[in-house]
Parts: sequence; C-alpha cells; structure tokens
Amino acid sequence: MERLPSFAYVLPASIGEAGQFLAAHAGVVKILAGGTDLLVGMKEGINNYKYLLDLKQLAELTGIKETAAGVEIGAMTTLHEIAESALIKQDWPALAQAAGMIGSPQIRVRATIGGNISNASPSADSAPPLLVYQATVIIWSIDGKRELPLADFFTGPGATVLRPGEILYAISIPKPGANASGAYFKHGPRRAMDIAVVNVAALIETDDDGICRQARIALGAVAPTVLLAEQAGAILSGKKLDAALLEEAALAAQAIAAPVTDIRGSAGYRKDMVKVFTLRALKKAAGIN
Repeated sequence: MERLPSFAYVLPASIGEAGQFLAAHAGVVKILAGGTDLLVGMKEGINNYKYLLDLKQLAELTGIKETAAGVEIGAMTTLHEIAESALIKQDWPALAQAAGMIGSPQIRVRATIGGNISNASPSADSAPPLLVYQATVIIWSIDGKRELPLADFFTGPGATVLRPGEILYAISIPKPGANASGAYFKHGPRRAMDIAVVNVAALIETDDDGICRQARIALGAVAPTVLLAEQAGAILSGKKLDAALLEEAALAAQAIAAPVTDIRGSAGYRKDMVKVFTLRALKKAAGIN
C-alpha cells in the first residue's frame, strides 16, 4: 500500500502568519486546501514537501459574498458550496454546473475553488466558466493585495504567477448582463468522476433586439493552459445569431486548439470534439436548437 511521505503539518492562526511561513520556507512548503489532489500526488511520489500549510481555519478565505459589481468567492470555498449556491446558480450557472461535475460528492465537500485554480491543470473544470465570466483573481501577500485577470494567472501546466509568500485570496466575478446566458460542457470517457478530454464554456449576451453584444468561449484540456477563443467570439459579436453562424464560431474555436495525445484521447480526437462541444455550448447559451 502506498503511504504518505512524512511532513510537518502547519496550522496558521492568521493569514499574516501563513504568508510569513510561506516566504520563509519557499520551495519546501505547499498550501493544503482540500488536499484532494495534493495528498494523492504525494502518495504516488509525484511531489513531496517538508511542510503542508493548512488554510482551512482562515475564515476570511471562505464564503460567497455578493458585491456591488458581482460576487467574490473566497479561495478556500468548497466546490460543493459553489455548486449548491442559489446565488451562483442564478447569475453564474455555468460555474455552478462545472463545480458540480468535479469528482464525487465526497471530493466536492473537501476540494476548494482556489485549489482547483491553483493546480493550473489545463483540464480544470472551473477555469473555462470563470474565464467566460471574466473572473479576476485576488492575490494576498504581506505587502498587500494585487488583482489580475484569471487569463493572466496561468503560465503553463501546473504553473501560475504566484510568487513565494503569496496566497490566492479570492476570485471576483462581475455580474453578467441581463440578457447574458452561459453554458458548460465536459466530455470524458465516463459520465462522472473523470478528468475532461475536452471542456468548453460559452457566454453569449444579446441586446433587446437579439443582436449579440458579446460572446466569450473558453476551451480546456486542449492546450498547455485554458484558452479563450477570442476570434471565435468576435465572429458572433454584432450579429443576429443562427445555427450557421454558431457553427462558424465553433470551427474557429477548433482551429486554435493544440491538444496532445495521452491516455484519455488522441490529439485528433480532442480537436474534433472541440468543435462538437463548442457548438453545443453556443447553442445552449444562445437558446438555439
């Protein structure tokens, strides 16, 4: 039976204490959020750390708070809370749907939104909907907070812009327009508890005459980081939507995908599925059969 390597467990009493410990032990400490990926990886020998810094008791990092502009979700908020939140379901339904598709119910009550993002997996379920909803990340350090678009947070597979001593504090999401609709689709070998072969989120906002004001499409699991298909969205902007136009946008999204072959699917299959699932997401967001 695989066993966890030995490590020291650290439970800070404040975020300031956590930041100081991170800065002082850079390279040998890892933040413990839900632990649903971290501890498995340590058991498998993928990674090893001298210290695990548990942030679960820091109340300021948890919760879903409605703001004047939209919502702020603490980085330590569980995926279960997000999936079941009436507020998230109402205004950011694609995010609620994605959160509810991650792992099992047992995983979702432990796993956190911050952990899902900070892992920087190209197939992370929460990343595509957060990108189409124009989320920003709030990063804390002892020097203060900084905020940047989520699209700028990822630098590669498993890599982010977080510096030693920095903590992902929260995710801020503006409220979509009154005529905006989002959709999320995930494709994998199994119906549940699987890593995506392709995942796609789409957001379409129209004016009162049904003209597309903006369209945003994000693709997961088909590049080193989650992709915003900006050219595909631009095809729809300013136009009355129909099935043919949505297919044109889906083809444009497919064109920017650069997947690799792995045990879950070949590069060619993944690229084919980008068009299929982008079109499904766009049709659902646009209300077109």
